[in-house]
Amino acid sequence: MFSQGLNITIVSYLFYAADFMPTRPYCGPALELGVQRLRDVYGFNATLRYVGDPAIKSVPDIVANVYRVADFYNNKWDGNGVFAMIVPGTEEIFPLGQLSAGWNSILIPSGGYFNILRNRALYPTTFGTALMQYSVLVEVFTAVLNHYGWKSICIIKDVSTIVPFTISGLRARRLPALSTGPVCR
Repeated sequence: MFSQGLNITIVSYLFYAADFMPTRPYCGPALELGVQRLRDVYGFNATLRYVGDPAIKSVPDIVANVYRVADFYNNKWDGNGVFAMIVPGTEEIFPLGQLSAGWNSILIPSGGYFNILRNRALYPTTFGTALMQYSVLVEVFTAVLNHYGWKSICIIKDVSTIVPFTISGLRARRLPALSTGPVCR
């Protein structure tokens, strides 16, 4: 059991703009209340640091800027106590999962989760708390496509969104004769 006075640094690498759920405006208050609870109830010396940039507006941006977490860990964290990361749970969790394993730190994706993260050899310190696993969506779409015997699909997508639905998971399921039609806009 941890003793009172334990130093915990929680780094939240997330989106700053309120474009979708795992963002600072939506998650920040809960994170701040959680850190306050760690202080008040458990007596931990807990701090919360946001790492990121308001210019990060998409999943590719958040993946491309993962180096910001490593920079914080290597240059700004004092190395005293427990280092934990809370992140949205998009594609950034794969490189951050590898970093957290090397650092022996905790990684908690809050928005989404992938089954591969259960591989404790690759991601021993990643813990999923998300209600949704993306692999479940692949199963649902696969079942619908198979049920109706659909051989091709057209993706209707709002191109202004920062988290577009991709077909990569469905292709991985190797549906018989599945071909992708044009992206309908």
